[in-house]
Amino acid sequence: MVEFGNLKTDAGIAKLNTHLEKCSYITGFIPTQNDVTCLGKMLACPDGKKYPHAARWYRHIAHYTPVRRKMFPKGEMGSKKPDDEDDIDLFGEETEADKEAAKKLAESKKAEAEKSKKKKVEKSLLLIDCKPFSSDTNLDKLAELVKQIKMEGLEWKEQTKKIPMAFGLNKLQVGCVIQDDLVSTDLLCELIENVGMTEEQIKKRKELEEAEHEEGAEDEDEEDLGLVQSVEIAAFNKL
Repeated sequence: MVEFGNLKTDAGIAKLNTHLEKCSYITGFIPTQNDVTCLGKMLACPDGKKYPHAARWYRHIAHYTPVRRKMFPKGEMGSKKPDDEDDIDLFGEETEADKEAAKKLAESKKAEAEKSKKKKVEKSLLLIDCKPFSSDTNLDKLAELVKQIKMEGLEWKEQTKKIPMAFGLNKLQVGCVIQDDLVSTDLLCELIENVGMTEEQIKKRKELEEAEHEEGAEDEDEEDLGLVQSVEIAAFNKL
């Protein structure tokens, strides 16, 4: 697995952010135990302005429940060679001319990176699964309500999909493109779960979620819990 050093420090977060600039996950194209390991080494979500890629990744992985994270597959084993081993000079000491050339090259790369960073808008493609409470739920109507959610940096895809589950129940899958530094996936999922609900129902649902593990908590009628039972990000890929 790629090593980032101490992820409780700015230096470690900076390395992680650089890695995630071109990668959706620590290794591979789906979340793995490598993502869980790195998440566990961090104190909190990184600053979205300083480390937008690391913040985007953190929010995505943290969105999964601990039980779901345990189901992630194992990632790549082994570790990357330390940078100082890769940089061993086998051909003698570096000359002043070499140092000056390396300095100019580094400055040139830094200038290009800053220029590219200012112009480039980081975006990701999401596929979101919406599981309804009832098989009687009109998924076409649900799709319309979901797409009425408006956020800066959020663009809904036209196509939707109905995916069979069990006992005649289908779930709705919707797609969207988000601007990473503007859209919180946690907030987006919460807004989808609240689709079609009144403020009173939303409040009641939050109270039930807080009390769901308490002994003797009573189940609420499904009609009082809105249209969507749960929301899960099925795929998260950088564009």
